[in-house]
Formats: sequence, structure tokens, C-alpha cells
Amino acid sequence: MGDEAGEAGGVNGRMTLEASAQIVYSECMALKKGERCLIVFDKKKKGIAQAFYDVAQTITEKVEALEIPEPKTNGQEPAKYIAEKMKDCDVLLLITSKSLSHTDARRNATKKHGVRAASMPGITEEMAWRTLAIDYKGLDEKGKKLQKLLRPGAKLHLTTPLGTDLTLTIGPEIFNDNGIYTKDGAFGNLPAGEAGFAPVEGTTSGILVINKSMAGVGKLVEPLKLNIKGGFVTGITGGKQAGMLKTLLKKQRDSSVYNIAEFAVGTNPKAKVTGLTLEDEKVAGTIHMAIGDNTSYAGGTTPSPVHLDGVVGRPTVEVDGKPIIRDGRLL
Repeated sequence: MGDEAGEAGGVNGRMTLEASAQIVYSECMALKKGERCLIVFDKKKKGIAQAFYDVAQTITEKVEALEIPEPKTNGQEPAKYIAEKMKDCDVLLLITSKSLSHTDARRNATKKHGVRAASMPGITEEMAWRTLAIDYKGLDEKGKKLQKLLRPGAKLHLTTPLGTDLTLTIGPEIFNDNGIYTKDGAFGNLPAGEAGFAPVEGTTSGILVINKSMAGVGKLVEPLKLNIKGGFVTGITGGKQAGMLKTLLKKQRDSSVYNIAEFAVGTNPKAKVTGLTLEDEKVAGTIHMAIGDNTSYAGGTTPSPVHLDGVVGRPTVEVDGKPIIRDGRLL
């Protein structure tokens, strides 16, 4: 790679970013000497990718950085030659403007070829230094607590002060995105900090009021109200941003975009709502639900061209009638 600072923002910013990169390689990815490290990035994230590339070179001599065209939407498949490269490495970092997390290319690399991978869609330098240097052991413990509380097959009831009132059946496996991707095939986002699942398909019904942010739209000026029946969104209201979301979904010309794909609880104490989904969905005290592709999660059988997360504040969550979260606080 070249010497462009790009988003890394000068000498001081670069030093801070490289310190975060060092933590990622040591605590999150366990990159070792002699291992193959691949960094996939696009033009907007070149400066950040450069810092991660430079730090990786101090650990292993087998480092490669590949620039791709900026994806048009989250979940867009990369070119075939990129997909081939993604499965032919030990550690994979996806530092891109849009998410490659829910793509066949990523799933093939981790699930079939044992690649250890982390995705950082939309990450900024400020986000990196603020949210990556955290207590990963503590994050893991909170995620494990949620794994025990969110029991597969149980009935979940979600309410909020703004009018959310929906029910769903918890899927067969609860993921714990703890930021520790040191085992073969491990994958998650960075910054990390969520625990959740794909709801059993067809079981989600009720009203979801999203009041923090919505992927594809950004930080919300006014809440979005989603009517849901039988696992699919049947109506969206809420002003100008609701119109933006409806237009985005209609453009896909695929009914799968309305599928209820994910329910998860944010656990990262350093995360804050910025309008960037990567961070917003990790904010402690929030939950998020996604529409679109759910095939990255156990029990998910609905592929889709999108995976869009909506973040909800002050949630109260009951599992089989027992409260586990009240007004955003984990009990």
C-alpha cells in the first residue's frame, strides 16, 4: 500500500489508530508470525486499512491488502477473485464502507475454510480508538450471561415506552459477539459487543418502533414504526426517513428484504449512537432488530440482498414471561 493518510488523520491520529490495530491483532485475532493476513478495503477506508496493514507487517511477513470498488449496499457480493482470495488466508479483515459480513464470500471463507475474520463496515478512526480498546473478557462475560437468559425456543416479548409491542420465538442458537475471533472459522464485527439470534422464521408479530438509527437511513430524526406479521414487515410509517427506507427496500425488488432476520442486545460500554450501524448496534442499553438476510445465523434459511439493522432504545425484554431487561438495563 501507499503512504496516504486518508481517514487516519495525521501523525497523532495514526499513532492512536495503530495502537488499536495492535490490540485487534493480539487480543481479537491472535495473528502470529508466518500466518497469512488479508485486508480487503475500499477507497474511502484506505487510510485506516493502511494503518492495519503497517501493524500487521510488524507481526508477519505474509500481509496483503486488496482494494475493491465501494459496495453499493450492505451484503453485496465481492468479485469472484476477491472471494477466492478471502478463503486463502489465515486472518481476514474487511475494512469497507458497506458490510461484507452477510455475503457468501465471507461465509465460505470462515465456515468452509476456517479463516478467522473480522468485519468493520463503515468504521472511522475515532470509532476505532474509542471502541476497540476495551475489556474483551468483560464483554465476553456479559454475552455469556445473555446466552443463558435468551433460551432457544422460548417466547420473547419486547416493549418500549414509544409503543413497541411484539413477540417472537427465540432461534436455535444464541451468538455472543465478544470480539474474540481466535479460533479457526471465528467471525464477527469490530467494534464488537452484541448477543442475539435469528428469530424462528414466521414467528415475529407486532409493532416495532425504531428510535435510534436505521441502516441505510442513518441516525433517526423521528421514530420509524414497523408493522410486522408472520415474520415479515407489512408496513412502515414515520415521516421522511420512513419514505427513504421504503424506497431502498422497493429498489431491491425482492420480498426477502422484509424478513425479520435478527434480534440482538448491545453490550459495548464504549459505543454510542452515531448513525453508523457498525457502532450503533453495539450500544449497551439498546436492542436491535434486522430485516433481510438471516443465513449467517443458526436456523436462518432466508437469503436476501440486504441486512439492515434498526436500533431501539429503552427496551424491556421478557423471556417466557420473566423480565431479563428492563428499560435498557440488564437484570
